[in-house]
Amino acid sequence: MGGVGRGPEGLGGMPIGPISKVQFPVSQSPYMVTIRDKSRNSGLTSVRFLDDHHLVCCDFNARTIYLVHFNKTDGWKILHQHPTLIHTGQAAQTDLMDSLGNICVVTNFNQGSLGFYSIEDGKIKFLKEVNPNSCVNAHGVRFIPGHPDLVWVSYCGIQNKCAQIIDWRSECVVQSIDMEEQAQDAAFIGPYILQFARTNHAFKMVASDQMPPRPKMYTTVYLFKSSEGFPQSKPVLLDEWHGDGHIDAAKEYKGRVYATNQYADTVDVFEIHKDKIFCIERLKGFEMPHGLDITDSGLLAVTNYYDQSLRLCRIAD
Repeated sequence: MGGVGRGPEGLGGMPIGPISKVQFPVSQSPYMVTIRDKSRNSGLTSVRFLDDHHLVCCDFNARTIYLVHFNKTDGWKILHQHPTLIHTGQAAQTDLMDSLGNICVVTNFNQGSLGFYSIEDGKIKFLKEVNPNSCVNAHGVRFIPGHPDLVWVSYCGIQNKCAQIIDWRSECVVQSIDMEEQAQDAAFIGPYILQFARTNHAFKMVASDQMPPRPKMYTTVYLFKSSEGFPQSKPVLLDEWHGDGHIDAAKEYKGRVYATNQYADTVDVFEIHKDKIFCIERLKGFEMPHGLDITDSGLLAVTNYYDQSLRLCRIAD
């Protein structure tokens, strides 16, 4: 796993701070899931900054997207909230999200589809559901840099372990890339694509006497490089990294990728050197972290399943 200098083994937890915490509403009917042998409530699941004073968050089991305003003077305020919908008008459980301008996209986990929203005049507006395939368990979604009509979707369904490039305007699949493990999320650094994936170790919590044996668990990062003609042509696989834990969300910042390791209670930091992936440090101060985002100025926001809080800190240059 990982190898010398390539995994977080022995790195220890590196503290960052100060960390501020914002408490979000907690669902009255928790949705409990066990990650190998640690159980948590699937609540505040994703976050994206819109600008220096606005962000959006989604809650998995509350089936809600929140628009939040924040500043040093007035603190935090939920401006608007909206159910996370599918085309029938039914509210759906969501996972990770991304944004481009005033457009937000979130994965509808069980349906395997995408929900698109616009933020206009302090309000959230549902635009449409996009579901061009038969895949289920859509986990991560990213707008592909330089291609505003395309999104990269990570599927963690045990029967459809893949990533797909989808044209969300024409609602068609451009291409599909099969994975050995269950795809979680992706990050982009120049021509490189880091695809995070996991083993099959997450399950709905049951009574203690019905718990299955502790399954094997490790995280995988596939390092791809876009080829000529991308995204119509498939990227080339350059490297494959394995390490401990369960990584959910990833975001690039200044040549590095920051990824939430839910099992380790850390944000893991990755770099690429000579077409190889290296995990260079682990940031502490989080509890079962799931979603994250980073502003251009280095403000890091992380959703935490342990207590349904949003935690924020500044990344040092």
